[in-house]
Amino acid sequence: MKEASIRLSFEATDLAKATADLVEPLRPVVEQAGLRLTVDCPPLPQPVYVDARRWAALVLHLLSDAIRNPAGDEVLVRLVASDGSAVLSITGAGVGFANEGATQGAAKVSDADARTSGEALGVHDSVRESIELLGGETRVVAREGRGSCVVVALPFGFAHLPADHVRGAEQPGANLSVVAAGEPSQPSEWRFQSMADAAPAMLWITDPDGACTFLSNGWYEFTGQTESEALGFGWLDAVHPEDREASGRIFRDANVSREPFSLDYRLRRADGQYRWAIDAGKPRLGEAGRFLGYIGSVIDVHERKLAEEEIRHNAAILEGITKGTREQIAAQSDQYRYIYFNDAYKSTFESLWGTPLVHGVSMLEAMAQWPDEREKARALWGRAHAGETFSVVMEFGPSEAEARVFELQFSPLFGADGDQVGAAHILRDVTDQARMQEALQESELRYRLVGQAANDAIWDWDFTTNAVTWNEGVQTRFDYAASEVGPDATWWIDQIHPADRDKVSHGIHAAIDGGRTHWSDEYRFRKSGGGYATVFDRGTIVHDRDGKPIRMVGSMLDLTERRNTEKRQQFLTELATTTQPLAAPDEVTDQTARLLAEHLGTDRCAYAEVVNEADFVVIGEYSRGVPSIAGRWPVAAFGAECERRMMAGEPFVVEDAETDPHVTSECRPSYEKLSLRAVVCVPLHKNGRLTAAMAVHHTSPRIWRKEEIELVQTVASHCWEAIERSAANRRLRDSEERFRRLVEGSPFGMYVVDSQLQIVHMNSRSQTGAFRNVRPVLGRHIGEVMRILWPEEVAANVVTAFKRTIETGKPYMSKDFVNRRVDVGSVEGYEWELQRLTLADGQLGVICYYFDSSDLHLAHEALREADRRKDEFLATLAHELRNPLAPIRTGLELLKLSKDEPEAAEETRQVMERQTLQLVALVDDLLDVSRITRGKLNLRRKQVSLKEVVRSAVEASTPLIEESGHRLTVRLPDRPTVLHVDPHRMAQVVSNLLTNAAKYTPPGGSIDLGCSVERGEAVVRVKDSGVGIPAEIQQSVFDMFDQGERSLESGHTGLGIGLTLVRSLVEMHGGTVEVESEGAGKGSEFRVRLPLHESPSLTEIEETPDQEDELFPEDFGLRVLVVDDNRGAAHLLGALCEKFGNEVRRASDGRQALEQAADFLPQVVLMDVNMPVMDGCEAARRMRAEPWGAAITLVAVTGNGQVVDRQRSSAAGFDKHLVKPIDATELQRLFTSLLGRLPGV
Repeated sequence: MKEASIRLSFEATDLAKATADLVEPLRPVVEQAGLRLTVDCPPLPQPVYVDARRWAALVLHLLSDAIRNPAGDEVLVRLVASDGSAVLSITGAGVGFANEGATQGAAKVSDADARTSGEALGVHDSVRESIELLGGETRVVAREGRGSCVVVALPFGFAHLPADHVRGAEQPGANLSVVAAGEPSQPSEWRFQSMADAAPAMLWITDPDGACTFLSNGWYEFTGQTESEALGFGWLDAVHPEDREASGRIFRDANVSREPFSLDYRLRRADGQYRWAIDAGKPRLGEAGRFLGYIGSVIDVHERKLAEEEIRHNAAILEGITKGTREQIAAQSDQYRYIYFNDAYKSTFESLWGTPLVHGVSMLEAMAQWPDEREKARALWGRAHAGETFSVVMEFGPSEAEARVFELQFSPLFGADGDQVGAAHILRDVTDQARMQEALQESELRYRLVGQAANDAIWDWDFTTNAVTWNEGVQTRFDYAASEVGPDATWWIDQIHPADRDKVSHGIHAAIDGGRTHWSDEYRFRKSGGGYATVFDRGTIVHDRDGKPIRMVGSMLDLTERRNTEKRQQFLTELATTTQPLAAPDEVTDQTARLLAEHLGTDRCAYAEVVNEADFVVIGEYSRGVPSIAGRWPVAAFGAECERRMMAGEPFVVEDAETDPHVTSECRPSYEKLSLRAVVCVPLHKNGRLTAAMAVHHTSPRIWRKEEIELVQTVASHCWEAIERSAANRRLRDSEERFRRLVEGSPFGMYVVDSQLQIVHMNSRSQTGAFRNVRPVLGRHIGEVMRILWPEEVAANVVTAFKRTIETGKPYMSKDFVNRRVDVGSVEGYEWELQRLTLADGQLGVICYYFDSSDLHLAHEALREADRRKDEFLATLAHELRNPLAPIRTGLELLKLSKDEPEAAEETRQVMERQTLQLVALVDDLLDVSRITRGKLNLRRKQVSLKEVVRSAVEASTPLIEESGHRLTVRLPDRPTVLHVDPHRMAQVVSNLLTNAAKYTPPGGSIDLGCSVERGEAVVRVKDSGVGIPAEIQQSVFDMFDQGERSLESGHTGLGIGLTLVRSLVEMHGGTVEVESEGAGKGSEFRVRLPLHESPSLTEIEETPDQEDELFPEDFGLRVLVVDDNRGAAHLLGALCEKFGNEVRRASDGRQALEQAADFLPQVVLMDVNMPVMDGCEAARRMRAEPWGAAITLVAVTGNGQVVDRQRSSAAGFDKHLVKPIDATELQRLFTSLLGRLPGV
């Protein structure tokens, strides 16, 4: 450390911030010089101990040198931490120098004369001294002509500094915040002034009014002014008088606009000499953007200014010399500023870059928009600035499409003292020449490449000498060696196929002799190894000035592959066209074999399936003059090599079976049998197995070409695919036919609409069903069709469902679609579903499936109606059963109370008897309906007179008619009428009609029963004056359990089965029944029509007298066993038997009956069939099995009276079958029939 260090004071400093604050005020000066200032000072990890004034002097000195002598368009100030030090680097100082001289004192090093300041290039002793005093070290990184970078490294900490010059070392790092914020006792502006005074530059500060309040020592040292002379506006006195007024105005105007500014003026030095300087300033802003004034600097640029003036002077001379020339000339200073250019250069520059070119502008600024092109230009001008003279051809332009080609000559410019002051260049636009040259080169290259790529045989025929020169194409295309190619046209003609030779020769000579300029022909040209190639030859005939043909130049193109490809493609097209429509596999294989054999010119072609990978089964062949190969052939029959290749999936090729080593003695008989000399057999593998094979055979030796073998392979695959396609098509057609039959025969309707909701398809069931009234239907919009069938609201909902499905793809299913149709007026129901689908043309559509559920809907309605009637029937049944039971029960009570009143008891008995008969009739009707609905009712037809039927019916109905006070009128035909009917059932029909009329006619009404014969039919009419039948229910009165509203109106009730029995019984007899009524309150008329039966015994039938009442004994004296699980029924039946003088015992089930019978030995057993413990049939069988059982008369007493019931009881051993309830007469008749037949009677 030198002694001068004793004057320094080192304090902990935020060196990054202090350096940035120091450099920033010089930004306007840098920018005025046409440079870009970059400051990169990130925070350091710890403070640096420095003397502030000495550090400021060092930084500003290095920065001022970089501004005055830049090497480029940027000055970079960087301060970073590295290897325990704060490292400052200022890049861009000068044109550069050799590294070995960088640290020398004032001595010049290489290229020092390029510096406009004229100072020695290197690190000044004062700078080196400052660095040493600060405890640092320095180095210079430089390249000649490319600028230099001065690097200063200051160690962190203070161990390397004199301890007595370090402030705040007892508290390391304590002063960092103080330094960063500014010393409290001294304003930051004062610190700046202190540092500025140490700098070699001239720095200044003004107040808001423009008056200068500070000038650094550099100003006073340069101008010799004192502080009192210079501050305020006194500094203008040092400005050249010619520049003073303009300079002052610029300062004042800037103070108003408050924008950065710069200006050039001549400044008086202390020795009285005026020197050029650049003065630049920028506004100073305080808190909240308050304007404080300006800060700026002044830099001496006198040498550079003089150099530019000299360049301009030389440029003026040069302009006078080059005026009017087409050469484009320009000159630049060492700052890349244009100091001269002629009009031609200006025009080219502005049209190329679109930027105005003015004197003094930097090329780097003018070309800033195109950095790549700017760097190319900078590199060229840099070489000239470095003193190099050179020429170059280069392409420049803002884009590839706008680029131009220039020839550029660069050279340095020197001043009067011999120092270089800039550079100049001459520019020539050679774009058109360059493009022409490129086009020529490209054309030559293209011609050469085309010849090589096409591999044509190019020839040149000299008519004078008859010599023909060939290129290498004749060798590469036709396999000739150079020594084989003849030197004249004779050799050429000899290689042409004999069949084409005369044609080609005549054509060439006709073109030559006819004065034509072109000739072309297609012919066959012999190849070196034999065989011919198909070529297309064409030539151009060259004539001399007199029009005489002197030579012909042409090229021969080998078309063999193309023609073979065309023939192959033509063959494959014909093959596809021929086999495409064929449906049967054998047709496909036969036609394929024929076409391939004819195309290859072979004697046989066959296609075979391979069974178990062992046997050829020929399914298609074509042969010409050779035996058929049809049948089954082992693969091994054609040799082991054939078998191996088939399994390996490789073609088996034999060119001559006589010499081929693979045709051994073992397999030769197969070849001889089939007349085979040459063979190509190709296998076809599918799913890893040998599936099929195709072979072509020749009866003579043949060399098979590669393309022929490949063609057989292709055809084999095509044949297999065609067979598969044929089979698939057949399956598809079968499937489509099945589907069509399924769709057409389905009970479902189906139709399809497209994306426009047009109906494009509909099955026949739909067209003849739901859409039967829409013609035409295909092609119509679904909305139009629906509005024909349904009301507007319903149709609109259907269309909405279709639209939703086609838009969203969501299926739709109808719910309870039951509506009245517009076209037919009836109610119909449908179940339908919509699904989106893709149609054949790729557009979306909707398919609708539907089922006509009208019948199902009606059935459901009928079911609901039947269920309703059932409920009504059950309620009515309960009522009808109670009606007779009530008086019966009441009669029983009366009998108990009328012991001494025989007349009252008899009257009560008669009422009970009538109610019992009514109850029995009710049950009989129910049983009859049940039998009819189950088809179990049997008619016992016989010839009977209509009069007898009417008599029985009237007799049965009279009590009710009389009870109601009605008047009955009966009219019979004049002549006897015979029917072939069941008299009991037909009387039941008429009786039910009469009873029905009595019920629904108010008391005192009239009933008319009329019988007649009309058109061969017996007609029975029952007409009443009753309540009538409304028109809307006339068709349903015959339905089971249906009474309409008449029962309520008449006050009568019933089960509603009477008319159902009437219709069923009449229809069982082959007749009809109908009703007619003019409406409520107007009575009704029922008409029954029955077929007549002619008989000669009619008179006898009519005159048969009524049988007299039967007479029975009063005392039978029989032993009777009554068996019934209903103890009350058994007791009453037993009591009745006892009334007839019989001895009676009772039992409640079959087991008790067996026990009682074994003890009692009855003569008659009256036994119920359906009983618990043991039923009646089982008990009857066991009784018959006993020794005493054979003589007993077994009588089944049950509520079931059908034929099957009687057959069942008879099989069990019963003698008779009686249906409950049994009346006294029927029981007396039974006992009477047993008198005299039973033992002991």
